[in-house]
Amino acid sequence: MNKAQGTTCCPICTKPTPHGHDIKRWIGVDFDATLAYDIPNRTDLYELGKPIPEMVNRVRDWIGKGFTVKILTARMNKYSHLGFERDVEKMRDLLKAWSREHIGIALECTNIKDGFMEVLWDDRAVQVSRDTAYPIAYELDAVKQQLNAANQRNKELQSENETCRNLMRIKQEQNDAFSQRIAELEQRLNSFRDIEKRERLLMERVAELEERIRVADAEEPKLLPPVTMEKALTVLMQTDDGDNEAERYLANIDDGCAFVVTKSEMFFHQLRLSVAKNPEIANKVSVLFYQDGEYKKVGLGYEDELRWPVGFLEGAWSMEIEISKVREAIRKNADQPKKN
Repeated sequence: MNKAQGTTCCPICTKPTPHGHDIKRWIGVDFDATLAYDIPNRTDLYELGKPIPEMVNRVRDWIGKGFTVKILTARMNKYSHLGFERDVEKMRDLLKAWSREHIGIALECTNIKDGFMEVLWDDRAVQVSRDTAYPIAYELDAVKQQLNAANQRNKELQSENETCRNLMRIKQEQNDAFSQRIAELEQRLNSFRDIEKRERLLMERVAELEERIRVADAEEPKLLPPVTMEKALTVLMQTDDGDNEAERYLANIDDGCAFVVTKSEMFFHQLRLSVAKNPEIANKVSVLFYQDGEYKKVGLGYEDELRWPVGFLEGAWSMEIEISKVREAIRKNADQPKKN
């Protein structure tokens, strides 16, 4: 990975395209400012800088892969950068000793390129495109400009996309609000329709009751047959048809509302029987027991019986218990032997 560019490239020539290198050819590396740190205002012809770790590691890697690495430096010239004559062999020995200490192997030193050099790493070299002499740096600069333009355009497109997304979000919110408003209006319309349906059902119920009253008024009253009063108090009892009335109301329970006032226990027990058969009916029927100046709810389910109001349906049952007690007491007295 080329750390400078952040892209994968060749570790030998830094070209991005996949290719190979001939291991029989050698790699040239400049010394000052490339393999070793440069020494500003250097006056000692034989003074060497400290190693640059990244370049040293790179050379070790090449050598480990079997490549030949040479130090290609102007220090191998007879005359130094200051114009003074120097001992080239002494310089060669110093460079070999330096490379042996820091790289682990004595590198060959030269100041001459030949046809077997594969690539040169040098801080002063200007790389040019093959057969065009066009500097690679210019091409990189042009690529950078194109990349910057592409990035700028990408930012513009992102901004436009964000604007479009905001507009779409606003439009969606408007559509949601409109849909919610339509749902509210439909709900209100359905409410009006329910009210209209209930009013119509109530009117039909009123008409039915009026018709029944009219028919009842038109019929001749049915007189009871004569009764012989044999005792001081004569009681005439009739059949409790509360169960039939309850069935009639339950049959029309989905057609509208009804309010019934009754003392018939048969009416109540018919409601209980219907709930036992179809528990959903309990959600449509409300039973109230008026006691001590307030209305108390009476459940129709089996689990509701333990929560019935005190005194509800207890009169007849208490009387039945009392009758049984009296009869039992009379029987016990009759069974006791008479005392002489």
